[in-house]
Amino acid sequence: MLKLLHIIPSMSPSYGGPSHTLQQLARALKGKGVSVTILTTHHKKETTFKDQNAEIVSIPRLTDFIFYAPLMGPWLKKNIFGFDIVHIHSLFSFPAFIGGYYARTFKKPYVIRPFGTLDAESLRHHPIRKKIYFELFEKKNLQGAQWIHCTSRSEEEALRHLGLRIPTKLIPMGLILNLDNDKTSQARDRLDPQTFGKKKLLFLGRIHPRKGLDFLMEVISKLKQRRSDFVLLLAGSGEEKYIKTLQQKIEKENIKDHIIWLGEISDRLKKRELLKQADLFLLPSHRESFGLAVVEAMEMGCPVLISDQVALAADIQEAKAGIVLPLSTEQFSNVICDILNNPKARDLFGSQGIKLVKEKFDLGKNVENLIGEYQNILKNNSSLCPINLK
Repeated sequence: MLKLLHIIPSMSPSYGGPSHTLQQLARALKGKGVSVTILTTHHKKETTFKDQNAEIVSIPRLTDFIFYAPLMGPWLKKNIFGFDIVHIHSLFSFPAFIGGYYARTFKKPYVIRPFGTLDAESLRHHPIRKKIYFELFEKKNLQGAQWIHCTSRSEEEALRHLGLRIPTKLIPMGLILNLDNDKTSQARDRLDPQTFGKKKLLFLGRIHPRKGLDFLMEVISKLKQRRSDFVLLLAGSGEEKYIKTLQQKIEKENIKDHIIWLGEISDRLKKRELLKQADLFLLPSHRESFGLAVVEAMEMGCPVLISDQVALAADIQEAKAGIVLPLSTEQFSNVICDILNNPKARDLFGSQGIKLVKEKFDLGKNVENLIGEYQNILKNNSSLCPINLK
């Protein structure tokens, strides 16, 4: 049995996409007979994450800054021999650094999934600090990897722009399709009466500045000038400070009557039902290294409108599976108004979205490619990767 160690800074839902996609990946790998252990960290105020598809080893961290968890090193030193391959998720963190260090020390092959940490927008955030950290730690980490796991074409392009001569493998994340056998009706919840007879716009994801929610409130303000028969459903969790900032923005734009806060929706069936009821899914991100929520929306036939900063934008445009726009409030509000008036267009985008998910984002198929690449690593490194059988 193939034994994998996945290392990620956090599995908390508040960490967003990386933890969510790793949950999906663990489930798909388990379905193929692969043993998965996830090494992560937790803050003293957080409850320890549990997952039925993987063994979770969560080390307490002393600070949220680079997710510093000093006890992770001793754990790796003691246990890394029990795994065939190490898969590191995200960079510029202590777990990524220490995972790569011990993998190299004990000659365990490893791969890295940057999850957007190497794209231009991310590197512009604290650029001096990141440049120093990159030269001291991450360059050696990347150079020691067997290959870099990219989940989108834009992520591959970002690596090329950095001039990194490291092999890449493009293996998208996605969803395990047909998992619930269309049982969404069993999870139907009554929506707020405020939604009755209204067109439902939906944002589903982490409540975070990167998601463009401040921009979206300005779009809603413009849309309100043209029509009143709509509500924006906000489904997700985030830092209380930022949520308060958004609430102030909503008051300022005088759009409170058009906004409904749903909070975090972790139940898969409830999430699918919400997507099924929505008329249009919105993701106006300033930066998005993948966009699993977009895939979830398309799987349910919900038409999507996203910014051109979402990594899946090119795939969606090519497949005519949704609408991709620059971050212009005028363009967003105009297109939303038009698409809400055109049920045929919504149905067409919805059906094309379903087709695209089946073709490119079926995780059951994509994980077979990933396992094949893992096996190629072991074939090429059999003499360098002794496994402790004790």
